[in-house]
Amino acid sequence: MEELTLDPKVYTRVLAETIAQLFWKAHVDANDVEFVLAPPWKGDAVYHQRIFAQPAVIESNVSGERAICMLDFDLCRDMTMDKGGVGQAVKAFLGNSPYLPIPESERTRFRELRNNFASVVVKRVEQTGDK
Repeated sequence: MEELTLDPKVYTRVLAETIAQLFWKAHVDANDVEFVLAPPWKGDAVYHQRIFAQPAVIESNVSGERAICMLDFDLCRDMTMDKGGVGQAVKAFLGNSPYLPIPESERTRFRELRNNFASVVVKRVEQTGDK
C-alpha cells in the first residue's frame, strides 16, 4: 500500500467503520467479506446515491482515485446482539482472510494498524449507543 502512496491508516479506518456497521447496525457477522480497490463510480450519480452508500474514495499519486468496495456476502449470517453474537462475530473476524489487522501480529506496523482498527470500531459502537 505504501508503495502505491496509499495511507494504510485510512484504509484501516474505513474497514473498521464498515465492519462495525455490519455488526451493530446490520446485525450480521461479516464472515468472509472482502474489500477491494476499484475505480470510483462514474455513471449516473443520482441512481448511484439511491442504491449505494457514498463510497470511500481515496487519492493516490500512483493509481489515481480509488474507491473501497466490499463484496462476497454469501457466508455472512445474522447475529444476535448478545454474548453468543459477539462470539460469532469474533470467530468470523479471526477466520477471515488475512486482510484485516489480526490481534496476534507482533510486527510494529501491523500492531499500529490493529490498534487503530480497534479504536475506530469501539468509537463507532459508542456513537451508535449500543454497548
